[in-house]
Amino acid sequence: MSNDKNNGNKEEAWRTILDGINQRSLGQGESTRGNKGELGEATPALTVKQKWSASGKHVSLKRFARELLASGDADAKAWFGNKRGASNQKRTDANLSRANAERVASRASRRKKSEGKKNKAATETAPVPAK
Repeated sequence: MSNDKNNGNKEEAWRTILDGINQRSLGQGESTRGNKGELGEATPALTVKQKWSASGKHVSLKRFARELLASGDADAKAWFGNKRGASNQKRTDANLSRANAERVASRASRRKKSEGKKNKAATETAPVPAK
């Protein structure tokens, strides 16, 4: 009895999946990716690469993106901006001062360690004075 119930659930699940695929192939309904949520927005890099692949031109990706940029494509502009670091985070003044203080402290501790090793080596190799 439980096998019939499981088979019914499996068949219903497959029908739901196939209906969703058929609707998407006809351009109907929302497109989703599995059970992990909605399909995300494509990045400029992905969009440019998809356009490059679909064009079938035998030029480098960068040259193709430059052609798109010359024609006024927004994705190509965003892609080049991201490559130049437009999306990189900028350090705040507090962050800069903290990093500088850590750098100075690290350098000082390395200097102390090396001085300690030199002094230890000097005392070990020095002859013991005779009485």
